[in-house]
Amino acid sequence: MAAQGGATGRSARVRDLQPPEFQVYSAPTRPATRWKRWLRYLENYFQLTEVTDPCTKRAALLRLAGVELQELFDSLPDTGGASDYEKAASALTAHFRAQVNPDLEELTFRRARQQRGEAMLEFHWRLVGLASSCEFVDAAREIRMQVILGCRSDEFRTEILCKRGIPLESILGAARAWEQADELSAHLRRQLRVEEAAAQSLPPALEEARAAPTRGKHCTHCGGSGPHRNQCPARGATCGNCGKMNHYARVCQSRRRTHHR
Repeated sequence: MAAQGGATGRSARVRDLQPPEFQVYSAPTRPATRWKRWLRYLENYFQLTEVTDPCTKRAALLRLAGVELQELFDSLPDTGGASDYEKAASALTAHFRAQVNPDLEELTFRRARQQRGEAMLEFHWRLVGLASSCEFVDAAREIRMQVILGCRSDEFRTEILCKRGIPLESILGAARAWEQADELSAHLRRQLRVEEAAAQSLPPALEEARAAPTRGKHCTHCGGSGPHRNQCPARGATCGNCGKMNHYARVCQSRRRTHHR
């Protein structure tokens, strides 16, 4: 039972490593690029599962790629024998490569722009993938120029253009530093807004005191209702209890005098 359970577990892990079926007709866009990527997934699968036999690899290619690709494969010439994996893979690669429209691929590359939330390094690798389908004489130069052209920040683009001949690696490094500084600035701005909002708001006790109605309170100088709109009537008066100025005896806080007969 334990051996059977172990075998079942290994089979499940192998299935998890398998590449998905290759969509020939249901996803017709950029087939050459997608095939190149799928074939790389398949090679990784062979490496992880330690499959080396050419006959097994050829059978796995056709089985895992799905029905659409098998039907296409049957129509191709010069695909080799049952044990010829390399020839089968090369025939499919040549078929998809022949379908590439260089003008369309280059136009797609030229129109690429850095998306919102996309780091410059991510944009760069996306351009690398797009350039792989183009017939550029100097792909590295084209990618560098498209990084500059397609970046979201006009300010960053201007800064890079002021540094004549700056290499791509330096552009990507500067972009990373720029992005980190921008993230820090945004964090500081958010923190400052929170602190300003906290400074403008009073503690709950003071808020309650400020919001409490003032009517019905008594003046501590005359004992009448306050606050007074005009001058307090006790202003200038002498207290009959303590003899001090500006309050009446009825609100005097000093100890009451005792009168001896």
